Amino acid sequence: MLIHNPIKTTPFAITLMLNNTLAAELVNGDPADMWPGVTFGTTPLEQGYAPVYFIKVKGRERNGQTYTYDSLIVTEWRIKGAQGFVQRLEAADLANVITPKQLGIIARWLIDRNTAAWARASNEVRDALGHSEPFLSVTEASRQAGIPITTLDSAVRSLPQRVPAAQDERGLYRVRLSALKKSLRVGRVRSREAIKAGHPKAK
Repeated sequence: MLIHNPIKTTPFAITLMLNNTLAAELVNGDPADMWPGVTFGTTPLEQGYAPVYFIKVKGRERNGQTYTYDSLIVTEWRIKGAQGFVQRLEAADLANVITPKQLGIIARWLIDRNTAAWARASNEVRDALGHSEPFLSVTEASRQAGIPITTLDSAVRSLPQRVPAAQDERGLYRVRLSALKKSLRVGRVRSREAIKAGHPKAK
């Protein structure tokens, strides 16, 4: 029987600013404070100037470290003179307004911040940034990777986790195959073949 214990986490939010020079930087506070004297509305102005996108990433921390990324909130800001407008975008629409290179910048920033948190990121976040990969149950992941299910179940519950795994609403662990394969490569877990090779039969 698989054991599942809810992991205690605390919410957090960070905001990235992505501008037309393909630069991404951390922003604190209200973006409107960056442009004092500008009056913002929701009616688009004429074209001819580059937009600035503010991407708020909401996630959870555990013991002060990023644990996972749960959602993206995207806002487009445009300024001309003393006027500007703000438009809220759905996360799924992000790929329609910025380039694959810009999407890659955001993804790389999150990956560099915490690779394990990226492996646990929600499908919404991964899909929005062009890195779709489904979660697998521990049972299915163990089958595809050739790992004893008890070994994988123990690995995803270990402290620190040897295999980054997210928990669903029922508290059951789910794993991305790429994260599991990486753990296999670096030796955090062992496949059935490796286990057999390390325990030769007695003559």
